[in-house]
Amino acid sequence: AVGGVVSEVSSARAPAIGASLSVRAGYGTCHRSEASVVIVTEEGSGRCFYYSYLTQADADRYFDSRSWRLVSRIMFRCSEGLLREEIRQGGLLFAYKTIRLAAQALAETPSGYPNT
Repeated sequence: AVGGVVSEVSSARAPAIGASLSVRAGYGTCHRSEASVVIVTEEGSGRCFYYSYLTQADADRYFDSRSWRLVSRIMFRCSEGLLREEIRQGGLLFAYKTIRLAAQALAETPSGYPNT
């Protein structure tokens, strides 16, 4: 439920302040309104990106790829362009609070708004 994502995110503390969030195209992605799964990454301190996928199988291929092995990332279930629940995590765990804070925007803002 959205409340679960929001409560997870609201528990994030100071290290996550100032996180930015931008969409990334490519890597088999689709528009967020069509996505069933979204992966949010931190690629550099406070620089978060999200990748939207039609299916979890599509997302799993990238999530589990060697090139993403050291990238901190969290996969979320998505419906109607909004993040619903956390599915799994990967990479370095110290960035998870920052990722969760950045992901809050995707749990609250429908796709189609600026930067979505």
